Amino acid sequence: MPQPTLPSVRSTVPENSCSRIPMRVSDGSRRYSLSWLCGRPSIFFLYLFYFSLIFFSSVSFFNCVIVLSLTA
Repeated sequence: MPQPTLPSVRSTVPENSCSRIPMRVSDGSRRYSLSWLCGRPSIFFLYLFYFSLIFFSSVSFFNCVIVLSLTA
């Protein structure tokens, strides 16, 4: 009895999904896509760190203002 063959499944993610080459747009300028950030995780984490730092500092500032206004 012959063995049943499974159909070959191709991946939907291209092999070079994390390309380090910037994309060219119609006006000739270079536009860095998310794939560029994927190729440079240190830059991605740096942006994430700065965003979280600004976000949480602003949240804590507003919390202090609310607490001080309630206690005054």
